[in-house]
Amino acid sequence: MALSNIIKRGNKLLCYDPKFKSYRIMGIHKKDTFIKPVKANNFMRVIGVYGIQYDAFSEFKEIGIKKITVYEQHTKNKWQSKVKDWELNGKIADYGNGKQIFLSLKFMSFVKKEPEKEQVSMFTAFANMPDENKKTILANMRKAIHKN
Repeated sequence: MALSNIIKRGNKLLCYDPKFKSYRIMGIHKKDTFIKPVKANNFMRVIGVYGIQYDAFSEFKEIGIKKITVYEQHTKNKWQSKVKDWELNGKIADYGNGKQIFLSLKFMSFVKKEPEKEQVSMFTAFANMPDENKKTILANMRKAIHKN
């Protein structure tokens, strides 16, 4: 099944990623839920948000998606939300992987508590940046994504 922005292969959803100039698996479609797996090095976790390609997200309702589950592969933690939460509280931005919609974890429900030691390990790359870069990146991203 091919829509204008999503390619569906079995239960996998693929979307074009301009950074890689190819279609990439963005997640799994199971009944009325989109499951977005994320890796430990997902930078957006540092500022407490996750993102989905906006072009694909705009077609979620058309293919029957009502809920979104973010699944951290390294901790097996899950956060759940409704598509409506993303529409009402999400912020749209492009940080190099094309236009995405981002939602703060404060608008998602924790399904499983995140272990502290696992969380610390994902910040290694960020921790190695010069302090001035960290401050600038975090300030700009917080301003763009979080509502005041």
